[in-house]
Amino acid sequence: MQRQRVYLDTARIASALALALILAPASGRAQSPGLLARSINNFSLDMTIDQVKAAAGTPLTPLPGGHYKGTIEGIDYNFTFSAQGHLYCIASRQQIAVFTPDDAFAAVLTERLVAKYGPPAANKLPAGPAFWKFEESVPGANGPAATRETESLLVMLAGGGSQAVAVEMQLQDLRIQRRDAAAAPRNEPLQPK
Repeated sequence: MQRQRVYLDTARIASALALALILAPASGRAQSPGLLARSINNFSLDMTIDQVKAAAGTPLTPLPGGHYKGTIEGIDYNFTFSAQGHLYCIASRQQIAVFTPDDAFAAVLTERLVAKYGPPAANKLPAGPAFWKFEESVPGANGPAATRETESLLVMLAGGGSQAVAVEMQLQDLRIQRRDAAAAPRNEPLQPK
């Protein structure tokens, strides 16, 4: 029993160190209202395709519809770009260790997430997702203002038990997508470079 406890404590420590890479503190408040940070590792929302490729330091695989994927420093990424080639969604998956996430691990993870992104709207870690969102009021075409989602962050844990636990994150800013869609020439899909 003592051996298992030492292994779990070591796994928690290793996991916390591994998460340091993906959850580096925010360098300051976001330029516009919303989440405190607009990045996952070296990748920030609104970067161009060329900026993301340069930050990746390794080739990315282009996919249809403005998506690119790649594995950088052991983390799997899927990047989604707007019609004008700006990053508006970052999805990442980082495997950390084989263990069963518990409330203590979830508390450490939540603390790191809150330090970077601010308080979540909902948090069910470790068994469910943690969710951050920013909504804005927009004028209605012929009536009262409506509320629509602008930024969001979804964090979930996958695996556990005999499988490696992975931290899955999806960060997006739909303002970028809407802005670039409005400025894009009609019927010209984004072409991978």
